[in-house]
Amino acid sequence: MASTLQTIGAYVRVVTKNTLVYRGMVVVWMFGWLLAFLTMVFLWRAA
Repeated sequence: MASTLQTIGAYVRVVTKNTLVYRGMVVVWMFGWLLAFLTMVFLWRAA
């Protein structure tokens, strides 16, 4: 029983870590896209 709980705990930890990494990557990707878009608009306005 204890080993089962340990396995479940390890699994939950891995899933949580992967979810946080995935979320972080999505946030970084969205931020980068927004930054590129704003830079394009700024250059277009400055031209």
